Amino acid sequence: SMPHPSHYKRWFDVLEKIDLRRHLSEVEFILIESSLKKNNGSVTDAAKSLKINRTTLIEKMKKYSIPKLGLD
Repeated sequence: SMPHPSHYKRWFDVLEKIDLRRHLSEVEFILIESSLKKNNGSVTDAAKSLKINRTTLIEKMKKYSIPKLGLD
């Protein structure tokens, strides 16, 4: 099952500090790659499954150097 955002409040029980930008970037990267894989490389369908605009997804793919597979 998906982790609920409230679970993150427990992180400080074991961690001194968290690099929030790095963590969020890593999560975003993984979700983008997973969505592209699930949608057979279709940027349009991946954007729909992530509930973001196609152009936004393309910009994020550029940011993280995620290649476009040419299936769109």
